[in-house]
Amino acid sequence: MALLLDAQIKRDMHTNGPQSSYCFKTQEVSGAPLAGNYGGRVLRFTLTTEKLFETKLGSVNQSIKSMDSKLDKNIVVMSRGIATITEELKSLKAEQTKQGVQIEQIKQEERNTNLIFHGINQPNYQDTLTKIIEIMNSVGIQGSKYLIKNIRKLGKGNWNELPILVSFVSNPLKIDIIRNKKTIGELHAGVVIKDDMSKETREARSALSKFAKMATEKGYKAVMKKDKLLVHGKMWTLEELQKDSTNSFLSKPKRPREEESPPNASNVKKTLNSIENYLTKTNPTEVSTENSKMGSTPKNKAGVTVNKNK
Repeated sequence: MALLLDAQIKRDMHTNGPQSSYCFKTQEVSGAPLAGNYGGRVLRFTLTTEKLFETKLGSVNQSIKSMDSKLDKNIVVMSRGIATITEELKSLKAEQTKQGVQIEQIKQEERNTNLIFHGINQPNYQDTLTKIIEIMNSVGIQGSKYLIKNIRKLGKGNWNELPILVSFVSNPLKIDIIRNKKTIGELHAGVVIKDDMSKETREARSALSKFAKMATEKGYKAVMKKDKLLVHGKMWTLEELQKDSTNSFLSKPKRPREEESPPNASNVKKTLNSIENYLTKTNPTEVSTENSKMGSTPKNKAGVTVNKNK
C-alpha cells in the first residue's frame, strides 16, 4: 500500500495583503499515484512505509553504534584508571606493611633495654630512681643514674601505686638484672621484675600459660620464649597449640631410628684390612707364615720384605 501525499501550494491575494496558505491532501490508493488539480502549482511525492522504517532504523542503529563506541572507550579508560589505582593501593599497602615492620623493630629494640618493676612503692621520680640504684647495688651491680636512660610510671595515678618502666643504657645490663631477679625478690620484699613486651606478646603469653600449666602437670619442662612455648625441645606458637586437639605437644618426639645399611664390597674390604692389621701387630710370625702359604711375600713389622732363603 502506498501513501500518496498531494501538496498544493496556493498563493491567494487578499485585501489586507498577500498571505500564503498550504493545502494538503492525503489519500490511500493502489497502483498509480493519484493526480490532483487545484488550480496552482502542485508538489507531489510518494514515500513507502518500508523505506521510512529503514531510514529511521538506520539512524537509530547508527546512534546506538556511536554510543556503544563511546561507551567502550569510556570503559577502557575507566578500566585503565581502576588498574592504576589498584596497583597504587597495592604499592601503598606494601609500603605501609614495611613501615609497620620497621616501626615494630624500633619498638622492639627499645624494649630490649627495658624492664618493668612492680612494688617499688616510692612517692616520686627521684625516690624511685634512688630505689632502682639501691636494688642494683644489692646484687653486686654497680648502680648509677648514668646507667638509666629513663624512668616512667605506667598509667595514670601516683608513683607508689603503679608499675615502673625503667630503660637501661644497654641490653647486657638488663640481662644481668634479670638473672638476679630472684635474689632481688628475696632482698626487697614485694619487688617483682618483668620483661617489657608488646601488648600482642603479653596477650599471647597469657593464653600460652594454660598450655604451660598442662605440660608442668605432666612433669614436663615448659619454657616461654617471647610469644612461643618450648616443650620437649620443640617451639610451639599459640595458633599451633590451639589447633592441637589431641595435645600432641605433650608427647615426646620420637627420634628416627637409623636404618642399617647393607654391607658392600668396600665395607668388607675395610673390615678384612682391619683384622689383618690387628693380627700383624699381635703375632707377625703367624701372619708371615700364612702369607707364605698363600704365595705372598712375607713382611716384617716395618713392612720390609723378608727373604726366607737367607
